[in-house]
Amino acid sequence: MTNIHEYLQQAIDQNDPSSFLDYREFIASLYKTIKQTQKKYSWIQMSGDLGLSRSNVLHLIVRGKRPLTEKAGQKMISSLHITGKQKKYLTILIKWQNCRKEEERSSLFKELMSLKTKLIPEKSRNVLEFFSEWYHTAIYQMTWLDHFQYDSKWISNQLEPTVRPDQVRKSIQLLKSLGLFKEEDGTLKPTHEKITTGDEINSIAVIRYHNKLIEMGRESITRVKEDSRDISAVTVSIAPEQIPKMKEAISEFRKKLMAIEDQCQSANCVYQMNIQLFPLTSPPEES
Repeated sequence: MTNIHEYLQQAIDQNDPSSFLDYREFIASLYKTIKQTQKKYSWIQMSGDLGLSRSNVLHLIVRGKRPLTEKAGQKMISSLHITGKQKKYLTILIKWQNCRKEEERSSLFKELMSLKTKLIPEKSRNVLEFFSEWYHTAIYQMTWLDHFQYDSKWISNQLEPTVRPDQVRKSIQLLKSLGLFKEEDGTLKPTHEKITTGDEINSIAVIRYHNKLIEMGRESITRVKEDSRDISAVTVSIAPEQIPKMKEAISEFRKKLMAIEDQCQSANCVYQMNIQLFPLTSPPEES
């Protein structure tokens, strides 16, 4: 095995592979890191360094014009001398990102999450677990209800879809370990009024969490009466530079919703609000 270039090693040291959910972003971050010290470094040179042909193939991959095949991915991993759990993580990430079969994607995603849990510091694992299931946040919010009962069977029956009592008990223990509520006077008392991941989501567990909520939102169209829900959509034509403005508007809207919640003096139900913004067409070619 050839010696890895010093600038590549430094780039790897600064870019933990398991912190990425997109191999394109991982490669782009490596390139950006190297360019900070190697001003004349090019995509063609990097392509050769990573075991691929000395061409613009890597740049095409990063721009989403072509996929990073499993074979090319293994060449890259070998050239970067990535081993152990990090190697397995990148290997599965490449398979997951390229996979188009929903059942297989789900299975690969679970593997990624399992590896992610092992690769992060222990103190962060409970936070990761918190966002691994939709009902953790729902149970937390239920403790604010006027009629809340500290009973796993009661909580189980209140949740839609239903969650098993043993799952409820495990969720309560997790929420306690995170300091989100405590036992007081025979019931659960929340200690934080809000739980948020911030405006930019990057945890693999949070991705899974949002996938499940999107699925539940779809199911609510037929499961929930129309007067108890609001499902709407709008399709717009905009320029890429307007995306930050739209994201800012969405962020402000979320804050307004939470302000309305603050004004509620007698809560008796937990609701879920999903907001989605995604492209339906490819971005224009860069000139």
